[in-house]
Amino acid sequence: MKVSRMSIETKGQSMAIHAITQEGRHLARRIQTRHPLADLYVKTRDDADPLEAKYREYGLIDGKMLKTLRENFKKYDSLVCIMASGIVIRGIAPMLESKYEDPAVLLLDEQGRFVVSLLSGHVGGANEYATSLAQELGAQAVITTATDNKGVLGLDMLAKGAGCVYEPRKVLSEQFNMLLAEEQVIALYNEPQLNLVSTSGYQIFKNLPDVNELLDYAGFVMISVRMNALDTYRKKLPEDYALAQLVPKKYVLGVGCRKGVDSEVLSANFRTFCLEHNFLAIGLTKIVSIDLKKEENAIINLAESLNIPFETYSKEDLLEFEDFYPGSNFVKQTVGVSSVAQTSVHKETGEFVLTERYANEGVTFALGKYQ
Repeated sequence: MKVSRMSIETKGQSMAIHAITQEGRHLARRIQTRHPLADLYVKTRDDADPLEAKYREYGLIDGKMLKTLRENFKKYDSLVCIMASGIVIRGIAPMLESKYEDPAVLLLDEQGRFVVSLLSGHVGGANEYATSLAQELGAQAVITTATDNKGVLGLDMLAKGAGCVYEPRKVLSEQFNMLLAEEQVIALYNEPQLNLVSTSGYQIFKNLPDVNELLDYAGFVMISVRMNALDTYRKKLPEDYALAQLVPKKYVLGVGCRKGVDSEVLSANFRTFCLEHNFLAIGLTKIVSIDLKKEENAIINLAESLNIPFETYSKEDLLEFEDFYPGSNFVKQTVGVSSVAQTSVHKETGEFVLTERYANEGVTFALGKYQ
């Protein structure tokens, strides 16, 4: 199952610092002392120039910087490169995938006067980190992203700050970020009242805006987990009007099922469950169940189709919450606890269970939300 990269500012994120010259190596060590979990990759001259463990120094792979950059591009969440831009560009060019997969890449001169956000400025966090590192070094951050330079928040950064996802990411990011860079104002409705750190470039509506109100704005963003949240607007607004739905990725699905249930039966009932609750499945972060189901292929397949992890709890973990929810004597006799879907969600979220138990064809579901 695919694991997403951690964002640049996430605690514990991995960093590799690269330097070729001695002057660059001195600067790399200055940075490493402020980021003690970072690894240094440096070019040594001879035996009189040993690698120092206290700086977590490593030699270049096969003595080559280009090879080192390419290997580390796949291993680390951020790369700091103290060298000429041409070396870095030649090194990473064959490795580029997308702004959602590539690590943050920062470029510095040997004197530490400039910190350039070279790659993954928004989603990877390179812009934010370049600004932070420049402040640490007394340097000048160089940010070329249009929305950042205009002091407005790109759609991708709005979503990232709110813990949301949206599709299609590339198309909508380009459409909205161009409007924002041109200083067009975007209407925003925050249905779940998420805490938004910044909304620069957006006009917030406390209530759902009328279609006619939106004609005064260049686009409309709604934060909502509802399936049909934008249907009315799509029908009534001009076809080329910019619309985006940000879906909070804060939800957990509890699953129970009979042993050996068919994958299509489970998936079909999951679709019905989502329809009944008007819920977009991309808002899910995890599936949970009892540990007796950890090898249940239907649940594993559902988790893989949603690209989310599947985790389980022991009977003892779930018994603590059994009395809170209606249960089944048959399930109790089979797995040792009368309710699996709701108790699993309760355990995972700390009691924030949002739905009654769905039960059909030997399948049960419940939905919860992280607070």
